[in-house]
Amino acid sequence: MAGDTSAILNSGTVKLGNYDWWIQRSKRLALLEFDCDRKSMGVIVTEPMGQNRLLVKGAMENLLERSDFQQLADGSVIELDDA
Repeated sequence: MAGDTSAILNSGTVKLGNYDWWIQRSKRLALLEFDCDRKSMGVIVTEPMGQNRLLVKGAMENLLERSDFQQLADGSVIELDDA
């Protein structure tokens, strides 16, 4: 998968944790350094089609508190609720 730069994120064929794949196909615009309050870090990238994405890594409970939606492996997006 690391060499496949033709894959589309929403196709469900890309594993979000594949660092080599992201480096080969995306241009980094900004780095949000790790912050002890947020307990996360992020990178803003531009994809080949011009769409910007925010990739975030951090403590799951803190990320969920700040999130309204989740993208599933099939590319669909669902609204997060307390359940």
